[in-house]
Amino acid sequence: MKIIKSIIKKIFPGISYRLDEFKNLQKLSILQNVRAEIYNKNPNAILLNGFSVFSQVDEDGIIEHIYKDIGERTKVFVEIGCGDGLENNTHYLALKGWCGLWVDGSSRNIDYIKQHISKDQTKLLVEEFFVTPNNVLDFVTSKISKLDSPEKNIDFLSVDIDSCDYEITKALLPLKPRVICVEYNPDLRTIIDCHLTSDDSTSWDKTIYQGSSLRGYVDLLADAGYCLVSCNISGYNAFFVKKELLKKIEQVSIEQAYQPPREYLIGIVHGHKKSFRWLNKTIS
Repeated sequence: MKIIKSIIKKIFPGISYRLDEFKNLQKLSILQNVRAEIYNKNPNAILLNGFSVFSQVDEDGIIEHIYKDIGERTKVFVEIGCGDGLENNTHYLALKGWCGLWVDGSSRNIDYIKQHISKDQTKLLVEEFFVTPNNVLDFVTSKISKLDSPEKNIDFLSVDIDSCDYEITKALLPLKPRVICVEYNPDLRTIIDCHLTSDDSTSWDKTIYQGSSLRGYVDLLADAGYCLVSCNISGYNAFFVKKELLKKIEQVSIEQAYQPPREYLIGIVHGHKKSFRWLNKTIS
């Protein structure tokens, strides 16, 4: 099937473009329907404020809404599992003047980013590094000390490495980020408390055996003073805020926040093709 699609794209590029456009419109329609269902159940749900500039689905809008409530303080972010830089949770923050650290274990991703952004700057540090629960705290602490920012405390932390995310997040709690975004395993629903450890295989086999359940994160972060405020609409990212920071935004129960897996919402094209050019202009 992939070969056939490739041939069609080469012979009939116009038709291929129209088919992709039609599929995108279908996904956008489904997205609007899902949002309507959520609104009918809870018109105050934070995820209804979601949108994407550089995030995978709607995370940029959720993050922006949270900070409208609690306010920006240090404007320092750390993203563990930054991908290729064109689709992650902090590119949009960097465009808004934040400083931060991107970390990824893939040499391909890091090489790609470094090919496209200025090296003569310290507003956005990009590092290839294989994080473990034992090394991540020292590594992150060392790197953020080199940022071009008067403040070194973390305002926003994002963790998404498809393996021992739970233990990585736990290891970084001494840094007391104000907001934390973690990828949870939506297939495990809301009751089960389980997570991979550093002793488990770090290579995801594309099965349900990956990451951590939402319940696991809720229990872990509640003990550290964080409360769950939202999940994103595709059912993969959960957002936690230090409890004392909340103003209008309220803590929600795991049953209220949980979103089931909606992988079919991933890959929606929002606007034009992504580029590093605005980022380069901002950090240079």
